[in-house]
Amino acid sequence: MKITKINLIVIVIAFCTSPISVFAGGGNSAFDICIDDAVDFAFVDGGAEGPTPGDPITAVGGIWPSGSIEIVDAETGETSAGFNCENLLPEERIGTFYSNGHLVRSLVDFSGFPVLGDLNENPAIAMVLWHFTIDGVGELETAGPVLAVAPGDSYPQIVIGGTGRYKSTKGAANTTVLNLAGFQFNMEISNSNNK
Repeated sequence: MKITKINLIVIVIAFCTSPISVFAGGGNSAFDICIDDAVDFAFVDGGAEGPTPGDPITAVGGIWPSGSIEIVDAETGETSAGFNCENLLPEERIGTFYSNGHLVRSLVDFSGFPVLGDLNENPAIAMVLWHFTIDGVGELETAGPVLAVAPGDSYPQIVIGGTGRYKSTKGAANTTVLNLAGFQFNMEISNSNNK
């Protein structure tokens, strides 16, 4: 898969929001995350050379029940080019999503730390920590690299901890890019033990 400059920039922003599917044994088992990049996203450009390795990225988003965000156009069956978080009903929001990370590649020429090699061989573009607070249920954290992949492609995140219903959750979380705009992901916990 060839990565274009526009796709890479969009995907870097994408690490900030995600629908997450957490198989939690009853109650909320899947979630959609949405970030309004105009007001809830901060990208700090470290200098005149443009976004480079080490530059921080921070975002906050809302969590809604699974299915709240329509990714595929019902009429055409094509992947949506974008999604407006304002389309979601505030009264249906069930939690808050937090994201913090740093770039590991330049968004200008895609160069990165030398150990990463070529983008098409190692598509890592950022290292992030994601925190999910599900109101009245618990909290869950994942960590790992964000990869520059096309919609429908996936990469793993590692579950690093949880509270409440998620206190015993362990294993890998599979993150699937759902939208070309990069502000919607699907994350599925593949090896959980929730009580």
